[in-house]
Order: sequence, then structure tokens, then C-alpha cells
Amino acid sequence: ADLDSTFMGTGIVKIAVAGSSGDGAHAVAVQSDGKIILGGYSYSNSGILVRLNPDGALDTSFGENGMAWTGPAVHSITLQNDGRIVVSGVNPSATDAELIILRMNSDGSVDNSFNEGGVVINIGPSAPNGEAAQKL
Repeated sequence: ADLDSTFMGTGIVKIAVAGSSGDGAHAVAVQSDGKIILGGYSYSNSGILVRLNPDGALDTSFGENGMAWTGPAVHSITLQNDGRIVVSGVNPSATDAELIILRMNSDGSVDNSFNEGGVVINIGPSAPNGEAAQKL
């Protein structure tokens, strides 16, 4: 199959995060308006969300110039009907596996109305309801 040339002219987008070659994406979600959200990590194991316009260009209205730092490496993205973005990931600096759920506003800012400061932390396998949280 041919690549879609309306997507950045080549059908491929390469995004340098913090000038590193060790960045990676684990999750993708497409909003109802066609904008694409990528979730992953940077070279420093810091989580990141990147939002692209339907043509593949960075959506500079999201986060800081199209990128929003999440803290944990992002492993899944769920879009809510109200435009908020729920991500789950793992804290790479924790001694034990630490599952983290974070909710972002549609503009890439942390939704501070969600739990305490927009984050649910340490709901790993040994915590209550950890199994259900891992299946998010």
C-alpha cells in the first residue's frame, strides 16, 4: 500500500523530542476532529504526549508547541467524550513497578480536578484494585 502523501508530504512524521534519538511512542489515539495524539517517552524516560494536526504537523495549541510532558512513560491513551485525555503509564524511577494514571485537559495541561493534582499514583499489582487499573 502507498503512504498518504497528504500527511506531511511523504506519509511519515519524525518528531525529535528534546533533541534525542532515544525517544519512542507506545500509544496513539485519534480525536473526532482528526487530530492525532501520540504517547510515549523521551530519552530521559520522561513521559510525553504529542498532538499532530490531521496533516501531520505539530498542533502548537497543545501543551508547549505540540508537546506535553506527563512524568511517567505513556503506555495507553483513552479519549473522553468531553475532550479530556486519560493516560496510563509506569514510573520508570520507582523501585517497584508503579502504575500511574493521569488526566490531561484537551489543551495538554494537567487536569487538577482529577484526584489530587490530576494523578493517581502507586496503583500497581500490590495496591487495592491494581489489577483493574492495569487493564485500563
